[in-house]
Amino acid sequence: MNIFKRKKSSQQGCIVVIGSGVEALSQALLLQAQSQKLALYQVRHSQQDNTLQFEALDQLTDVKANLIDSKAVAHLFKKIKQAGHVVELVVFQPAPPLEMASTDLTSEDMQQRWQHTGLSAINIAQHAIKPMLPRQRGKFIILGSMHASAPDSGWLADGAVHAGNRALLQSLAREFQPQGIQCCYVTLSGWSTENRQTAQAIAQTCWHIYQQPRSAWSQELSV
Repeated sequence: MNIFKRKKSSQQGCIVVIGSGVEALSQALLLQAQSQKLALYQVRHSQQDNTLQFEALDQLTDVKANLIDSKAVAHLFKKIKQAGHVVELVVFQPAPPLEMASTDLTSEDMQQRWQHTGLSAINIAQHAIKPMLPRQRGKFIILGSMHASAPDSGWLADGAVHAGNRALLQSLAREFQPQGIQCCYVTLSGWSTENRQTAQAIAQTCWHIYQQPRSAWSQELSV
């Protein structure tokens, strides 16, 4: 596609909204991206195959990628770089929590939850932060659950997975904040980002993090 034939001299900053059900959040961040002349990638999880599928829409680039495949995620960020875009902000939205008693979950259920939440987060963090390091600039956000720090009956299995993501963000912040990369965990009290008002609130929080000066960096916020 011609979006990958831009010259390096025309590099433009970009936002990558990546994960499951990210359409509403992408639209909510679109105005902020346009105001700062940032390109916007909407990356949706798809396990149909490991081939990236790009579609240039009117105001953003829609991508389908297998986020539990490390090679596919690496290829995604390579393609973004080839398009002449520099990643300024990455927002990862994992699959929404599933309200089921732990005793009702099968091993296959737990494996799927881990893949779509924890494994995806690890893959994305690894390949999103790496290109930020030479510039010593970038923001990486994971959206999480309030049950990561306050487990509740019916959410224990997902709470454990999200607690892992929260711990991952804390480790990333300690390692990469001195190198100019802000890593922040955003705790959600509700999860339906398909709701426009909820998506707008999350987008505003992410944008607030993006605009934070280094002296005031947050490592965790709640919405």
